[in-house]
Amino acid sequence: VLRRIPWRSVRPRGTQVSLLGYFFDRYEGDHAGNLQQISTALKALGLTMGPTVLAGSSFRECMDAAHSGVLVQLPYLGPVASELESFLADQGRATVKTDLPMGISGTSRWLRQVGDAAHVPSARVEEYISGREAKVRAPLEKMHSRFRGRAMAVFAEPPLAAGLCTILSELSFQPALVGLRGTTLGGAAAFRDTLAR
Repeated sequence: VLRRIPWRSVRPRGTQVSLLGYFFDRYEGDHAGNLQQISTALKALGLTMGPTVLAGSSFRECMDAAHSGVLVQLPYLGPVASELESFLADQGRATVKTDLPMGISGTSRWLRQVGDAAHVPSARVEEYISGREAKVRAPLEKMHSRFRGRAMAVFAEPPLAAGLCTILSELSFQPALVGLRGTTLGGAAAFRDTLAR
């Protein structure tokens, strides 16, 4: 799909952002909700959400990712990321490799990376992050006493496992067991590196 997008024949829009490597696995509302949350955050930074490859949309809609001036490479792009970089070289697009925007710290880091790639003033990014974190932390504080010290087990591929551990740790769960699925997205070292970030 990425090879078929007309990257070289379309002039990119600097403020339009496309996600590449989104892990779409079913037509359900949680995927639409994920993308809506990302779109809302990008809008707050003065950016617009372009097509997501792949998010269950039509092939034609995926082709419109060529109009995006900022390409966010999510971890699921992993095995083909280097190939993408080779045919996007010198095309006037900013590309940024990110972890999944999960949890408070993971989402804040993701926004900083995308904002930096899109040349959004860091003060604007930090103002948005501060406001969002303040809104989210208050309700989460109520959950800490309920979950503090409870053990958790996570079974997922490394990028998702790291994101889930981040969220659960922020809710005061204690990681007890992590089982990593698959090998193409890295193993234990990739999981630990992502979690450390």
